Amino acid sequence: MPDRVLIVESGIYASQTLARFFEEREDEVWQAWKLDEAASLLDLIQPDLMLLDIHFPGDDWLNFLSRSQEKYPALKIILTTKLIDLRREMLAKQHGIDVFVRQPFTHFWLEQALNRVEQPRPETRPSVSQPAIRFTLRLKIILPFALLVLFLILLGYFVNYRLLEQNVINLTSSQLQRGAVQTTHWLAALEDNMLGSSHQLTTSPDLARDLMERDKNALGELIRPVLEKNGADGVEVLDWQGNQIYSWYRAGEIPAAKDETFPWIQQRAVQMALKGMADRKGDQYIFLHKRSFDYFIYVCSPLYDEAHQARGVLLVGRSLAELAKNINNSLLLDVSFYDRDGIFLASSLLGYEGVRIPDDKILSMIQSPAAFSYQRPVNEGIVNRQELLIPWQVREGETIGFAGISLAEPEISLNMPVLWQTGLILLIVVALALVWLVGHKIALQIIEPIQKLTDSMAEVNSGNLITKVETDGHDELSNLTRMFNGMVLGFQQKLIYRDLMGYMPSTSTVEKMRQTLNSADFSLRGHPFEVSLLIADIHHFTEISRVMSPEFLIEALNEYFAPLIQIASALDGIVYQVDNDSLMLVFGVLPEIISPEEGALRACRAAVDMNARIEEFNQKLTRQGFQPFYTGMGIHSGVIVLGGLSIRDQIHYTPVGNTIKIAHYLDAIGLKAGLQQGICISQDTFDLLGDHQNEFEVDCLGQFMLKPDNRVSFVYQLISSRKKTA
Repeated sequence: MPDRVLIVESGIYASQTLARFFEEREDEVWQAWKLDEAASLLDLIQPDLMLLDIHFPGDDWLNFLSRSQEKYPALKIILTTKLIDLRREMLAKQHGIDVFVRQPFTHFWLEQALNRVEQPRPETRPSVSQPAIRFTLRLKIILPFALLVLFLILLGYFVNYRLLEQNVINLTSSQLQRGAVQTTHWLAALEDNMLGSSHQLTTSPDLARDLMERDKNALGELIRPVLEKNGADGVEVLDWQGNQIYSWYRAGEIPAAKDETFPWIQQRAVQMALKGMADRKGDQYIFLHKRSFDYFIYVCSPLYDEAHQARGVLLVGRSLAELAKNINNSLLLDVSFYDRDGIFLASSLLGYEGVRIPDDKILSMIQSPAAFSYQRPVNEGIVNRQELLIPWQVREGETIGFAGISLAEPEISLNMPVLWQTGLILLIVVALALVWLVGHKIALQIIEPIQKLTDSMAEVNSGNLITKVETDGHDELSNLTRMFNGMVLGFQQKLIYRDLMGYMPSTSTVEKMRQTLNSADFSLRGHPFEVSLLIADIHHFTEISRVMSPEFLIEALNEYFAPLIQIASALDGIVYQVDNDSLMLVFGVLPEIISPEEGALRACRAAVDMNARIEEFNQKLTRQGFQPFYTGMGIHSGVIVLGGLSIRDQIHYTPVGNTIKIAHYLDAIGLKAGLQQGICISQDTFDLLGDHQNEFEVDCLGQFMLKPDNRVSFVYQLISSRKKTA
């Protein structure tokens, strides 16, 4: 079945030539000489094959090519060229087009192009083994954020717990401080009450008279109403010898103690009261005392007769257990009492046996009662409590013991209601879901360009240098992608320039070549240039190859040519030809066009350095017992035509002209002149050296007929300064 062919050419003659070829094949042919006409025909006829000229002005041809490929992926495309244009051909290859046909169009090359475009393009290239990914980048991005969210939630939970705990501690301490102040005021009021009761009784003249008469009934009738009214829990009346005359304790609440005898005379306060002694605070004394049934606080006051003689002692007491209960009922605080040695006495807490106060804390509270208080944890069965200990002071600063105000430690529970637990779980799930979604989106923005780069790197590793990664961003990955595209483009250029130069050029050399190839002074189609051409030929190579094994011969040739090519590349020489026994170098055109004088100078310098390296190599061959590679060199400067001969996708840079033949002939002249190894240069080259002739030692070999030009010219032997022939 005939194909539909669209020919898009900028020249009418080329378009008609192609049209005749396809019409002879009985294909349906359409022609367009403008890109907008071609776009209309492309949509109208939807061809099977399109031939596109790459020499349309600007980049319109490239945009048309991209749209055609995007709209009709199955369209087969052949690009046509009038001359070699490396930049446009590389752009086309980046779009996947690698079939070119060049003018003049011949049946042979058109058939070759059709065969290539008809061949199915391999869908996949040989796969490149890549290491297994154990920890994906997506996971590396998402997992830290997920862990961070969990950490922040747990941290918030912990901080909330610590804040709650600290708030509870602060609240407990604050309540204890307020309770301590209230208890201090309550105990001060108690002291005033007891002192007032004692003062009211001791000032009564009847009390001393009844004591002296030992009238217990009269004493009871006088004392009990006053004490019951003022809330006292007990009373003791002693005679002048300290014997108990009358004793009363609150009936029903405190057991009677009438039969209990106690040597009150042992109490220091009683002794001072019996003697009628008074200190700077007065003659009323306060002390703690243990009875068999309870601990009491007593106010001890002397009893005077009309002559103001001490006749006995009045002891008004309050039960510490009852005091603790009263404080608890009044202030809603639990209070415990301790003596001056820190021994537990009584408490409002049922079953609490108390914990002795450490001696160092006792000393601190006694020495600084106003500035120091001591808070400690205590246990009441299974309940943990905090107790604040304060000095119990009477008589304007006298410490008789300690009062401990305690509160139960609130239980800090982190158990939340079911609704709160559900909300917390939902919060965690939503937070992790958001982390996953955001992390996944961020990961895709990173992974997709990296994956494209990885695939393109695999393509490059498989030998495909046409690959290109599209990017339009301005971040680090976009810069990396552009650097990769530039690197691949550099590979493409270096491969093309390698075909031109004969070796892989350096980066600086590539830049020089790019500028030279893009300049108006250069054309690969064929252009005359004045250059200096160097021919190096191994003499008697046939005889040498007969005595060396093929393996050793190849190894020796590689060792021979490698330093010579390095010298040529260092001086920007084109390695045109490396044959079995010869080497051809061109100086003056690529990688940059230089003056004929500079080209001649570089050729001579290269020859001198090459000759020295060959002598070193020959010495090594001689030590190994082999015949040296005696090499003759010929250098001639003149005009040659340089052109690029393209075969499929390779470009061969070819010099043409008599200059090449003369350079070969100079080598033959040196051999006839008896030079086993040496450098012969023509008069033209010698003249171009100009002021640089002094760099070299030169011997004139005489005048010779240069057969290719049929002219007579002087020929010189170029000798390095390290060696001069006789």
